[in-house]
Amino acid sequence: MVLATDIWTPNCLKNIGKFMKRRNLSFTETLIDSHSFLFFDHIEQQSYILILMAHDKVGVEVLKKYIEHCMNKQINHYIVIYQKSITSTCLKILNNFFEYNIELFPLDQFKFDITRIKYYTKHEKVSDNEKKRLKKIYQGSNLPVILASDPIVRYFGFKKDDILLIHRENNELYYRIVK
Repeated sequence: MVLATDIWTPNCLKNIGKFMKRRNLSFTETLIDSHSFLFFDHIEQQSYILILMAHDKVGVEVLKKYIEHCMNKQINHYIVIYQKSITSTCLKILNNFFEYNIELFPLDQFKFDITRIKYYTKHEKVSDNEKKRLKKIYQGSNLPVILASDPIVRYFGFKKDDILLIHRENNELYYRIVK
């Protein structure tokens, strides 16, 4: 990925690359002006567009520029990394795109690798068979909860009602359902 601006430091770009790889997304092509990239998930058989917005504040005009071009590709999954902030009007517009899955991340989240901090432990999604077994044991909704807004849940792209197996110190295992 080649970018024309200095805000995308080598460390940030490296961490964004790790982020995409950990989601099993592989780079396919650069789309527009070196700020939008097409990725493909070979497991889910879906395409994703990564948009790097190099603007201090993302307003409606900036958003339109990127989204309109990318929507011509007929792709429903977007990961948008923005520099500092997004206007409330833009957030309202994005929330009304029901047919699209748009994930927003501030650039600051990629200054370091979240999986390398001291308190991170491995989180993995359980299989569908294991999920059914756990729901029987915990009688549907009595599983302990992890919020969809949790940084690790967002980082790995876990969805609501996914059940996660969390590996803690001393080989302890915990299950959490994403709510």
